[in-house]
Amino acid sequence: MRLAYLWIAALTMSGCATSTPPSTPPTRSPPLDSALAAPCPEVPKPESPDYDVWQVWAINLLQQYADCAARHAKTVQAWPK
Repeated sequence: MRLAYLWIAALTMSGCATSTPPSTPPTRSPPLDSALAAPCPEVPKPESPDYDVWQVWAINLLQQYADCAARHAKTVQAWPK
């Protein structure tokens, strides 16, 4: 019976010796563009209660949101998976 245990131990050690070493994960993520780290701009308040001023304000607000959303999407894309 001791011979069987010795045989199992020898086969186990030889199996570990021939296995491939584990791959090392990348340690550093790629650097992000500095524009992606910029904070989103503050939301401005409309200057007057005039409808035309509010319309220009709303269009500018949508443009700022689109820029910020695009930067966020690029940051998420660049993040390592």
